[in-house]
Amino acid sequence: MNRFWPIPFVIFIGDGLIHPITLMAILSYGDYSISSYPRQKVVKTSVVLFIYSIILLYLSKTIENLFLPPLFALLGHEYIILQNKMIENNKMPIFTSFDKGVKVLEVLPNTVAHKLGIKTGDIVLKINGAEINSNKDLEDLMNIKINKLRIEFFNMKSGLSVKRYYGKRKSLGLIIVPRDF
Repeated sequence: MNRFWPIPFVIFIGDGLIHPITLMAILSYGDYSISSYPRQKVVKTSVVLFIYSIILLYLSKTIENLFLPPLFALLGHEYIILQNKMIENNKMPIFTSFDKGVKVLEVLPNTVAHKLGIKTGDIVLKINGAEINSNKDLEDLMNIKINKLRIEFFNMKSGLSVKRYYGKRKSLGLIIVPRDF
């Protein structure tokens, strides 16, 4: 996950007459997640960074020592990064492949899978009665000229679902978790 935010700020320069100059800084954040969905990770990390920012602001406004706030800023930031890496490395990855079916990593918008309500994390088991166990199975099936699809997939919350698609031939729109070979 990478996020970038443009942050404008103004500095004032000049000897006799002070001139404001507007500058732009780019604030960025990068992280990875193998044990939770990216949106969940973003929320958790945002809360941690918000608390860190409040503490840093408090320290910089109340502490007389000029070295403590910058030292806390550097060490606190590195601690957050190290802690996130340790947490991710000690948890079980959620995007692992299964013996049966293929696990969905992402669903592209305006595609058949999106229209049928297939979500990230679902496991596609069969399409038109044919078992799907690899990306090759999906490609082979989608190369056949058919306008009707019967997709069986498993969702952790709602269980086994069977959805049908009739209509104009479109892309299935699934990005799946690759198999270990």
